[in-house]
Amino acid sequence: MQIIDNIKYFTRPETAVMIGVPVSTLEYWAYKGRGPAFQKPTGKACLYAESDIKAFKTAILAATRKEGGL
Repeated sequence: MQIIDNIKYFTRPETAVMIGVPVSTLEYWAYKGRGPAFQKPTGKACLYAESDIKAFKTAILAATRKEGGL
């Protein structure tokens, strides 16, 4: 985790653990323009803001409930 401008950012491996998917899935989603929003605030690594991870998890949970999964 890194804090940049008072925002908590997580690396792709950390985010994968938080969401419960392999890193390769996050890479694929990023390639396809899906998944949680990410930024490159340092110009190098993809970092995921804590708020974007939470929003993505909320959206997935809502979609699963809508489809009758939970």
